[in-house]
Amino acid sequence: MLYLSRLADRESQIYAKLKDISSSPVTTNQTTPLLEEYLSDYEQSTGIRKKWKVEEHPLLVYRMIWRFVHHVPKLRKQFSEYFPLPQVGLEDPASNLLPLSYALQSIISIQNDFRLPPSDLMVGKFRHIETGIGLTVAQVTQLVNISSQLDYFVEAWDWLDLLDSLPSKDEKGIEKLRHELVNRHDLLHNAKCTQDDPHIFQNPLRKGISPWRKDVEMEAWLTTGQGSGVLKEYFYQTYALCSNRARSKNSKRPLTCWLDTKKHPYFILVPLKTELLHQDPDYFYFHDVARDEVLDSIWNAALPGIQKDATLPREKARIRSMNLDWINEASMEQYNKLYSKFEFITGLNMKDDAADVLRVSQYLTLGDAGVHHDAYKISVANENKKRIFGDRLATIILYMNDVILGGETVFPVLDLVVKPVKGSLLFWYNYGREGNTDWKSWHGVCPPILGRKRIATTFIGKLDNMFQYKCV
Repeated sequence: MLYLSRLADRESQIYAKLKDISSSPVTTNQTTPLLEEYLSDYEQSTGIRKKWKVEEHPLLVYRMIWRFVHHVPKLRKQFSEYFPLPQVGLEDPASNLLPLSYALQSIISIQNDFRLPPSDLMVGKFRHIETGIGLTVAQVTQLVNISSQLDYFVEAWDWLDLLDSLPSKDEKGIEKLRHELVNRHDLLHNAKCTQDDPHIFQNPLRKGISPWRKDVEMEAWLTTGQGSGVLKEYFYQTYALCSNRARSKNSKRPLTCWLDTKKHPYFILVPLKTELLHQDPDYFYFHDVARDEVLDSIWNAALPGIQKDATLPREKARIRSMNLDWINEASMEQYNKLYSKFEFITGLNMKDDAADVLRVSQYLTLGDAGVHHDAYKISVANENKKRIFGDRLATIILYMNDVILGGETVFPVLDLVVKPVKGSLLFWYNYGREGNTDWKSWHGVCPPILGRKRIATTFIGKLDNMFQYKCV
């Protein structure tokens, strides 16, 4: 996120220089189609950018990085003697294709995981949100080339079908791309099947179009594989929930919410807005727990560490899809008050080492934490020795912002999807009253489609709450 923001600021300087070059009497006669193409693409993709930050819109990211890779190096070489362009530095995307690969993967992830059609993405439509920022025919063609090289065969084929449907299509170019795609897909098909690669068709393309392998696998796991308890089943259920394709039996749960004044004397004057998302096991969503100033304090305390986590290694450029840091009472003035309020809400002991310090995370497009369970954590004594032990009785997630689109927390076993609401707190237990692990609390994250997601998480210890959370 921070890398992309810095890159966008740097490009605004480069654009200003190149705009001066295009209108300068000294260089007017040296204006080239490449310069005009760059200025046109920058201006088109920023025409309504006031509503969107580059780093919060995957198509803006792709277009920006593409310009850095394919336009800026040549333009810098051509015009540096007249107007030295700002140097991008060692994180220059043109020196390393990882940023371009990441930008493409963000679009592929949205297309794949959320099943958004390329025809919508090309015009900048994401489900019900029309952003007005899309892709040109040339950029779609570039996207097909790169995705094919990276073995995103199914996605590349869908984009090719879109190109084929356009009135101004390049029939020979499309035929060539399709021929290359078929040959590479079929050459690697057996190896990709062995690797459970989700970006291939079920059968070789020379036999005709078959379903996506990922769809076939998902259908099997959500029918005959239901209740297996295998992690792969939870992965496909999470994928189905994020893409609105789940066969949820509990999608129309009765709304159960109330103003709680009995949980703690603190809430007599300020009732706790409580929502029961799921019963047996109980999952609670508490609303308006933290005011904006508290959320700002959390973010400001974590920001230096998040910036450090996002710092690019000097030897190569990269983009992190998630950055995090941990904060404690030494880094935030209201920290102890916040944890006291958590205690009032949960009825559990969180003093001293009874709860982990607060972990603050920021997710980009493509950012998720995989499907996981919070009951266990790993302690690394040294590089060769890891200890896995279970002491996380319960989990608290404090949502620090409203996500424009995506970013839900998903519980695949329960068919439960929780939309992030700024200032709200999600709470659940990782152990049952019998002291055994509650395997229904496997959960994952739908990556943000538009915007960013910020959360603060802590885990409450089991041993320190043996009297508060008694066994039955």
